[in-house]
Amino acid sequence: MLTAVRRVPGANVFVTGHSLGGALATLATADLAINGIASAMYNIASPRTGNTEFAAAFNANGLIKARWRIVNTEDSVTTVPLATPRLGVEQGLSALATLVALMEKLDYTHVGTAVNFTVNNSSIIANHDINTYIAALA
Repeated sequence: MLTAVRRVPGANVFVTGHSLGGALATLATADLAINGIASAMYNIASPRTGNTEFAAAFNANGLIKARWRIVNTEDSVTTVPLATPRLGVEQGLSALATLVALMEKLDYTHVGTAVNFTVNNSSIIANHDINTYIAALA
């Protein structure tokens, strides 16, 4: 992708994706910025992609010109992986304490600004379907 973008200096670069593609769009946008290429990201129905440090760096990067997430509030995919609260468990107490300590390091957070809509199609799959999003954006 970097090679292709560099072949067209000054081109406007837009990165987008749905679901896993939205998470990959987030990572691709971060990669472009790290490599000095400005872009805009619009993702649809994306799960959380990085931890709080990643999200803060992504949101503060001046080369990322737009950071929009389109979200159906009835879509469960946009809620995973779960954000993990800081539970303050001391390490070494048990296997559960070890698991909780590990989970705290996996504190996934969304990037950018959400544009929310609510459509409930009475189905987890239908609520996540790209056609639900296209209809809401039309």
